[in-house]
Amino acid sequence: RAALVTASARAKPKGDLSRVSEMLDQPRAAHLAGIWRVEATKPKLIALAKGPRTSEHLRWGALAGLAAFGDGTTLSEIAGSARPAGQRRQAIQALVSLDPGAAAAPAASLLSIPAAEPEAEAIVNAFLSHQNGPPALAAALKGRPIPPAVATLGLRQATTAGKRGADLVSIFSASASPVKMPQQLTPGEIAQLGKDVAATGDPARGEAIYRRPALACMTCHAIAGGGGKVGPDMVSLGASSPVDYIVDSLLSPSAKIKEGYHTVAVITKDNTAISGTLVREGGGSIVVRDGTGKVTEIADARVQSKTVVPVSLMPPALTASLNRREFVDLVAYLSSLGRDGAYKAPPNAFVRRWEIGDKVTFSRVDGSLPPGEVKGRTLRYTIEVTAPGSIAMLLDDSTSVIVKRADDEGIIRGELYKILGARMVLNLPKGHHSFDVYVTPRRQVPLRIEVVEVPGSTGRATPVNE
Repeated sequence: RAALVTASARAKPKGDLSRVSEMLDQPRAAHLAGIWRVEATKPKLIALAKGPRTSEHLRWGALAGLAAFGDGTTLSEIAGSARPAGQRRQAIQALVSLDPGAAAAPAASLLSIPAAEPEAEAIVNAFLSHQNGPPALAAALKGRPIPPAVATLGLRQATTAGKRGADLVSIFSASASPVKMPQQLTPGEIAQLGKDVAATGDPARGEAIYRRPALACMTCHAIAGGGGKVGPDMVSLGASSPVDYIVDSLLSPSAKIKEGYHTVAVITKDNTAISGTLVREGGGSIVVRDGTGKVTEIADARVQSKTVVPVSLMPPALTASLNRREFVDLVAYLSSLGRDGAYKAPPNAFVRRWEIGDKVTFSRVDGSLPPGEVKGRTLRYTIEVTAPGSIAMLLDDSTSVIVKRADDEGIIRGELYKILGARMVLNLPKGHHSFDVYVTPRRQVPLRIEVVEVPGSTGRATPVNE
């Protein structure tokens, strides 16, 4: 069982693969069933993809499996249905890889309603990842009304594609939210802004603005290792950069691109388009990290063209939807990072990366998650045990929280575990271990978990925060 689920997609096991049918409760197995063309699994994959109670992780595995089968009919049916927006978005993403033209109509239909706002960036990114995707989506969107919030998110993604996204930029620009914060300031206006940041800027409000999904700051930037790696880690930004530099970087991200963060655009011979920052090149391949943080290795033999684009992956006008008060607070927060005080990241081994369904969020500078973001939800985090033995995890407050091993029916209790107040002690082997945290709707305090050593134990572990 383990061998099948961890097998490489390119290394199809020999012998009878029908046993994979028994493992379709795992996303990886569902995807491999399609890659390996195990026909007996197809009805189950369709049921999982359409099922209203299928988890987001498992549904994506099933949809990816159907895409590998080449089942555009089922994907089109789900993408164009009246199902929830998130389910339709996943089907559209899977369908784009097969046929951008077929995916364009349901994508345009979804992007025309306000419910698409949480899904807009993922949809646009899916089309940008295929060479024929941008023109297909642009043609389907032409003449359609697009809600301003959806158009603003689409615009931010399309601008990172350079010339390939020009038609989409034009379409989204016509419907995007009106600019509140001017994006071009005189030296005098920047100087006054700096004074306002010092006098009235509120870093706490600024941190909440930084965490807004619409701005996608956490998708691209890490703080103390928790967050994306598309852009530089922000942990010491305020301690190393003056306010006017931070303002310039927000308003004109392509004017000052830090070394190593220029955009590289790669077109493969099968017409896949991959844009992002260059992770490494050489040894027969090129590795690129795209705007969502996904890392792709492309063999040199597959590359049709590679271009260095003189633009930042950080979209222009990212802060245009903020009013001046919000912009001042955001700059106050960024300029406080790394300075002594509440916004200097502590050295503790806090869990900073959390999965919620098929999305990812990250902790605040102090290592905590606000209660409003987590109550009533199930979050998953992962630790890496580098030396086997007893490992402790500390919860700041264990009320209104249930913790269990991922894919395990029981909560953390029994002979392997001891719960002493908010302290969990586990005897774990070397490797990665994931835990699910259910936060009840009653919780009123932040959630924070720290991985610590157990006195006398040889066990060592760290949170997986990337």
